[in-house]
Amino acid sequence: MPCARDTDSPRTPSKPPAAGRQPTALWLSADALRNGAAEPASPSQDGAVPLVSSGVTVSGTRIRIVAPGTRQLLPEGRVGEIWVSGPCVAAGYWGRPKESESTFRARTVAAGEDGDTCLRTGDLGFLHHGELYVTGRIKDVIIRKGRNHYPQDIELSAEQAVPGLRPNCAVAFSSDGPTGERLVLVVEVDGRVLRRFDPGTLSLRIRDAGREKNRITPDDVLVVCRGTLPKTTSGKVQRSACRKRYESGELNPVPVPVPVPVAVPGGV
Repeated sequence: MPCARDTDSPRTPSKPPAAGRQPTALWLSADALRNGAAEPASPSQDGAVPLVSSGVTVSGTRIRIVAPGTRQLLPEGRVGEIWVSGPCVAAGYWGRPKESESTFRARTVAAGEDGDTCLRTGDLGFLHHGELYVTGRIKDVIIRKGRNHYPQDIELSAEQAVPGLRPNCAVAFSSDGPTGERLVLVVEVDGRVLRRFDPGTLSLRIRDAGREKNRITPDDVLVVCRGTLPKTTSGKVQRSACRKRYESGELNPVPVPVPVPVAVPGGV
């Protein structure tokens, strides 16, 4: 069952639906979500995306949605950082007082210095009819022209760009380059896909899918062999580790074949 779980909390701040009740799935406007608003949409609406609720708040726990830059409380339906207070929150990091102070004892502007302290989860989300929805991690969000782009959406578009690509085979992240921040997309492929599409064609289709479905064009698309992407033991891609390998030149893309000139009889 879905529920929110933070690694800095000994218990979960939200709980799944009661027995016999199905988890709540909420369809939202992708455009509005990129602008920080949770705007319900019809499943048939172009650009609508589904999110599954993490449940309602556990008794004794309070969940706040806060603008991470200003520490202002946000109303229901606005996307911000998830802050948690209550018995589910740990005391801090062992032997790390500075990090504990900034992460476990955060205060909103309204609370002031003497107000209730909260755990900054580092997760983005919103509240809707009392239920918590998680949209992603702050450190993974890609910001372009003031709009939030979630890497999981870009990765899904890449995986659906051509037939034969497996789920969880793509990683999207931002990387600083000589000309500024770049959106990088790394996609794993196996021999079956490469027999149907050359790496150049794959890159073009993946780039087009990102532009059409997510309204953002990747600056760099790397096609790599299966088994290249760093993953957790449960099979989840590790974006930070992949970014480090990309920036250090450790990722080896499948080479794009160079056309061989064909000699023309009688030509010069």
